[in-house]
Amino acid sequence: MAKRRFSELRQVHPAVTAESAAAYVASRFEAALYDAPGCRIDLLSMAVTGLGERPFVLVFDYLPVLFQPFFPYEDTRVGPDHPFYWIVRHTLEAPECRAIIVTYRSSTEMLAGFFDSPAIRDKCVFVNPCFSLDETTASPSNPSIRPKEPGDDLVLLFTASRNTADETFYARGGVDVLAAFAVLAEEEPRLRLLLRTPLPRTLGPRLRALVHEHPRIEHYPEPLPWDRYRGLFERADLFLLPGVTAYRNGLVQAMGWGVVPVLSDGAHMAELVEDGETGVIVPGRARRSGLEPGGKCFVQDWTALLQATDGPADPAFFEAFVDALRTLIRSPERLASLQRTNLAADHAYRMSSADLERFAQVLRHALR
Repeated sequence: MAKRRFSELRQVHPAVTAESAAAYVASRFEAALYDAPGCRIDLLSMAVTGLGERPFVLVFDYLPVLFQPFFPYEDTRVGPDHPFYWIVRHTLEAPECRAIIVTYRSSTEMLAGFFDSPAIRDKCVFVNPCFSLDETTASPSNPSIRPKEPGDDLVLLFTASRNTADETFYARGGVDVLAAFAVLAEEEPRLRLLLRTPLPRTLGPRLRALVHEHPRIEHYPEPLPWDRYRGLFERADLFLLPGVTAYRNGLVQAMGWGVVPVLSDGAHMAELVEDGETGVIVPGRARRSGLEPGGKCFVQDWTALLQATDGPADPAFFEAFVDALRTLIRSPERLASLQRTNLAADHAYRMSSADLERFAQVLRHALR
C-alpha cells in the first residue's frame, strides 16, 4: 500500500520529488496501519491522515491543517510551487475522497480556487457544526436576560474552551485581552473579566501577575461543566476574540445569549459576525493568515504573537481594539441594541435539523 501510494504521488506533478512523496507516505503510514474491522469509510477531522486504504469523508475547517506536519502551524506558506500543494490536491480529488464537509460557507470557493479544482468544489457540502448549550438557550423572554442597571458590572469574557495548548492562548489574542483590560479597568471601575483559559507557561510576569492579583479578574483555568460554563454567558456582556482566526463554538454560543462579540478581522470572522449589526470587527489581523491576492498562495505567520508574551504584538491593532471596547463601554444604548439583535436573531450558524440531514446524506452517499 505504501509503495503503491508513493509511486502514485510521484506521477502527480513534476514538483513532487521522491523525498516529498516519501515524507508524505511516512507521515500517514502509522494511521494507515490502524485496524478497523468492519469499517467501510473513515470520517476524518481536519486533515487526511491515512493513505487511501478506505474511502473517506473529510471534515474541513482550516487550510493549514491539511499541510501538517510539513510546516510549523504558526508559520505556513504554501502554493503551487510546493510539492505538498500537489499531493494534498491529488488526495482531495482522488476517488477515495467521497466528500468534503465544510464548516464555513466560504470554504467551498476558497478550496476550489486555491487548488484550481472544480472536482474539489463538487465534493464540498456545507454543514454547520455549532450546537446550542442546551434546550434553554436564551431568548428575549428569558428572565435571566435583563437590561443593565446603572452601577451594574460590565463583564468581558475570554475563553479558550477545551484547547489547552499554549499557542491557542496567543492565537486567540489572549495577550491583547489582558493588556486591554489593564488599560480599561483603570478607566471603568465596573469592568470585570471572566478568563476561561489556562495561562501559557511562557506568559510574561506582568500579565501573569495581573491575572493572579487583580480583584476584578475571575480566572477559570480548567474546563467547566455545562451549567457553570453557561453561567459565564449569562453574566457576560462582551465576548472578546482578537485572534487570527474564528473559534466558532464559543462565539456563536455567546451571541445566542445576547453577548456582543468584539473580534479581529481574522479568518472567517466576518462570516459569523456582521460588523455594526451583531458585533464589532476590528481590522488588523487578516494579514497574519489568509490567501495572498490572486488566491493561489496561502500565508500564515503569527510567530510574532507567540513571541509577544507580555504585551501586544500589533500596537496599531491593539489601540483600535481598546478603542472599540471603550466605545461600547461608554455607549450603553449601543451595547443594549447589539445585545437585543443577537438575542432575537436565533443565530443562523447554529446546527439545525437541515444540517443533520445534509450530514446524513453525505454519509449515505459515501457508503454506496
